Amino acid sequence: MQRRKIAATRLAYHTRANFYALVNYLRRMTNRSRSMDEIATNASKTCLLIGLGNFGMEKSRHSVGRTVIDSFASQLGVVWQKERRLFGYTARISSKDAPQQLILLKPTLYMNENGRSVAKGAAFYGVEASDVFLIHDDIDLPLGKCAVKNGGSARGHNGVKSAVICMQSDRMPRLRFGIGRPHSRSLVRDYVLEDFDEEEMPLVEATVKSCVELLMIRFAAFIPRRKNDDVILLDGPKASDKPDS
Repeated sequence: MQRRKIAATRLAYHTRANFYALVNYLRRMTNRSRSMDEIATNASKTCLLIGLGNFGMEKSRHSVGRTVIDSFASQLGVVWQKERRLFGYTARISSKDAPQQLILLKPTLYMNENGRSVAKGAAFYGVEASDVFLIHDDIDLPLGKCAVKNGGSARGHNGVKSAVICMQSDRMPRLRFGIGRPHSRSLVRDYVLEDFDEEEMPLVEATVKSCVELLMIRFAAFIPRRKNDDVILLDGPKASDKPDS
């Protein structure tokens, strides 16, 4: 029991340290004089924030991107509307005083088809790849660690790979949520489809919270700050909904 408490304390420490490092990184990125297109936070544009995952398996490790975007939406007080033409649920965050808007999207497809929803959403809202921000699990990062990646290869992640293929671009920034790796490569498929273990949940919840705080910083220009700002609330999903095909 004592060893478990010590391990949990160490993991919590590393989670906090990783969070503050990412905060400093995002602030440096925001303050750079280079084009805001490169960091997908141009306040005059629409940005698309997407939580990748397996619809119907929301508690699995592979769907932790959906968990993060759900928590982000909840903190902002927005709910979801089914958009069958986009193969997903959407919510829109906008301000009366500024032209920008942030679109949240959760695909209602299996992970290896998430790219269809990503591409449909980007085309519908007229969003370029550099303004599409993906949130997804990553077995190459230990549990409790998250990292921002500004485009590049999918690194073996089927959801990201699907998005890159459907968007015909790898310029999409990403928030990678570490889930750790099983001891054998042959166990990876089952591992990512399983739910988090009970003892992992405190660290998972802490990391989700850190990711939401990072998103609040990254997309601060899109989030209304005054009572008279317009946050659009949409109808939520029904429990009977099934994955789109």
